[in-house]
Amino acid sequence: MFVAVLVGVSVVDWLGERPGLAIGIAVSAALAAGGAGACYLVWWRVRRRHRLARTRSIAVADGLTGAQFEHWLADLLRRSGFTQVVVSGGAGDLGADVVARAPDLRLVVVQCKRYAADRRVGSPEVQRFAGTARQLHGADIAVIVTTATFTRPAETTAARLGIRLVDREMLARWAAEGLLPVALATRSLPSRAPGIA
Repeated sequence: MFVAVLVGVSVVDWLGERPGLAIGIAVSAALAAGGAGACYLVWWRVRRRHRLARTRSIAVADGLTGAQFEHWLADLLRRSGFTQVVVSGGAGDLGADVVARAPDLRLVVVQCKRYAADRRVGSPEVQRFAGTARQLHGADIAVIVTTATFTRPAETTAARLGIRLVDREMLARWAAEGLLPVALATRSLPSRAPGIA
């Protein structure tokens, strides 16, 4: 460390005797930093555009893992005008795979179910999510999004508990056409089953 300080002091003294060279080095360093920053910005924009383009096809979602699907859905939410989008899925997420703010600032908590197209999400999965979405996460909108479909009992349970559902057909249309599913677009308050606070 002492040697590095000694070398640094020597270089500063040497450049102090050559002000033209010092200015040239400073200008070159500033141009290099600006160029690197511009390159990074272009790279970031291209990468973001590519990521958002991938959200236009449900077929892409079919080839993803569960964790990748959560990120895919987060990008779809961003593309649809949602902000503060955070992927929180994984062990200990208590059902909140993605959390975001709707354009009207309501808190949206999403549980993702990346299933095969022929599999169905059942009532027990809706019940488990309903038990955490509002009480633990403070959701204004609690929604389950799947690449599959829901059973009739799951739909009934969701309606009673105020859980919104986005199935494969709605998700495909949302991805391809950018049309936000009614489950996310409506302002109505969730219905409550008798005796549920």
